[in-house]
Amino acid sequence: TIRDAWAPDGADGFVYSVDWDGKPIVRERVRWPIVEAMGTAYALYTLTDDSQYEEWYQKWWDYCIKYLMDYENGSWWQELDADNKVTTKVWDGKQDIYHLLHCLVIPRLPLAPGLAPAVAAGLLDINAK
Repeated sequence: TIRDAWAPDGADGFVYSVDWDGKPIVRERVRWPIVEAMGTAYALYTLTDDSQYEEWYQKWWDYCIKYLMDYENGSWWQELDADNKVTTKVWDGKQDIYHLLHCLVIPRLPLAPGLAPAVAAGLLDINAK
């Protein structure tokens, strides 16, 4: 659950893995889970109007802005350690943009008819927040 993976060791971020009891196994924080979660939180908020999803979405954006965005070289950092410092323990290098689309594009498209058909139909809202 979110509560198992988000900051289970006291530091913000999704840990890479937890055991069955929610105890962190690999405490590094990699980029793709949080950006996928952001797209999901936005979709759930859109469908349910439940403010907890909007709060998670905004909390995760704030985290990404603070820790994951590489303002010097562009793009986003792939991995942070347990103290939210850049590391390469799990993977070395910069990732492609695939996972970032979930937090950058999903909020700008209607949930139906799906991502590709919505883009093809010109439904991308470039002014969405």
